Amino acid sequence: TLAVPPERAREPADPRRPSPIPRRLVEATAKVLHRARQPRAVDVRLADKASFCLGVFGCSLAQHVFFTRPGRMWELYAVVILPLLALRLRMYHAQRLHLFLLDFCYLVQATLLAHLLLWPCNRTLHMGLFVLASGPIAFAVVAWRNSLVFHSVDKITSAFIHVLPLAVMHCTHWHPASTCAREPPGWDAHTSPVSQWLLAPLGLYALWQCAYVLLVDVLHQRELSRDASLLTSVRALARRPYGQFAAGTVALCRRLGIMGPAEHLDAERAKTKAIFMAAQAAYTVAAMLPAGLLLLPSRAAHLALLLGLCCCLTWNGAGYYFEVFSRRYEAELERRDVAALEALAARGGGDGGGGKPAVASAA
Repeated sequence: TLAVPPERAREPADPRRPSPIPRRLVEATAKVLHRARQPRAVDVRLADKASFCLGVFGCSLAQHVFFTRPGRMWELYAVVILPLLALRLRMYHAQRLHLFLLDFCYLVQATLLAHLLLWPCNRTLHMGLFVLASGPIAFAVVAWRNSLVFHSVDKITSAFIHVLPLAVMHCTHWHPASTCAREPPGWDAHTSPVSQWLLAPLGLYALWQCAYVLLVDVLHQRELSRDASLLTSVRALARRPYGQFAAGTVALCRRLGIMGPAEHLDAERAKTKAIFMAAQAAYTVAAMLPAGLLLLPSRAAHLALLLGLCCCLTWNGAGYYFEVFSRRYEAELERRDVAALEALAARGGGDGGGGKPAVASAA
């Protein structure tokens, strides 16, 4: 090969020298690249259709495995949850929501994966995860109004994060692996001492809470003080109008005298952070108690909870589609179509046409 001399390589290009590439080809290429970077309505529809199909297929496959191959439910969970969490990490980092990934539910997912892949016969870990998955993680479907919105990867991921661990622990609890069934004291006994199903998960929760305060309120304090748009769980909950959890917490604090009648939450105050820490700890313990006392020994009650949460997800998804999505989706597609046509008109009427383009319907 011929090497370019160093002195020639450092010479700046002469702007007066004609380019060997025709100018029309350069402009056409730039126009195509510009249009490719902008999401069009047709691209949005295609992505949403693909997400919808994958969501329906995933729910159907999970139902099939749960009822016909319960011993392999944990494999499906591992195959599904890992790419969903990786995709959420990428999406949340781009939207500056990555600090949400420090929430307790993600620690439960990581612990559950470690239990399934590394220590499947650890009974203390199993009982603790059973109570966590059947208590605070499962009841979050109701608390945060999760929904089966199949075209939304974000909503499907939230639904799977809170429901799939419940289904996995149901299968491993009542359909244990043959190797684990022979482990002492035996997995056939579906009762456990309080130290296994209450104290162990509470210890995990306490460790998480200390680590969360260290990571968010200490290590990221300077970044959070400089950037008000960087969201955390406390900042999201303290926003007005309050959600169900925040509104109930404020009402209870005002009744107990912790907050004044006209006092509101301020995410930057230590008082607000302490209130939410106490509220979340109370919610976690209150959700764990019925899981350990009622659901741990009863297969029928545990299955009823799982089916009830699936009905709740479906109902919330139906409400979203008919009350929110239909109007928002049509408005968003129309906005994208109008913006794309206005951009083409501003660049000279599109691909060489001199006429004024007519605005197409977004339907």
